[in-house]
Amino acid sequence: IICTVLYIAIALVITGLIPWNKLNVPDPLAVALQYIHADWAAGILALGAVAAMTSVLLVFQLGQARIFMSMARDGLLPPWAVAAVAPIGVVLELTNIGTLFAFILVALGIITLRRTDPHRARPFRTPWVPFLPILSIGFCLYLIVSLPLLTKLRFVAWLVLGAAIYFAYSVRHSRVRREGEVVS
Repeated sequence: IICTVLYIAIALVITGLIPWNKLNVPDPLAVALQYIHADWAAGILALGAVAAMTSVLLVFQLGQARIFMSMARDGLLPPWAVAAVAPIGVVLELTNIGTLFAFILVALGIITLRRTDPHRARPFRTPWVPFLPILSIGFCLYLIVSLPLLTKLRFVAWLVLGAAIYFAYSVRHSRVRREGEVVS
């Protein structure tokens, strides 16, 4: 909520500083600061943007690595799958859409569990269910729709390939299945 209010306030301020038709640029806040001759503030803003993007990319990469690690630990990835190589731009795009898709699945899981198992002990609580998860799903879908078509096609292709690998390889090789563990 705080971030949303801050973003709206900043948008209102910069549209008051500079004509709205000059804000159709990748860095509207920096342009607005330069418009009022606050170049020093634009430099600080650019530095902050680089730091913020670095932290977001780090979280994306850590999340995807954990998914691969869990899949490998459970025997759901063949050993050669980790050696696949792709251009870094493609990897980043697929990580982006994959993370957004994972966020959608988490939000759907929150809504589903609240309805199907309302008495389960929850050490982590999500406020404003189902409003916040639905809003999260909406924003993630908006970001996915705004991605290039080729990225979406690659994601669907990898999703289909992943499902095929899962059903062809992982069902027989899963440690969970071999050890007879109950997955909760």
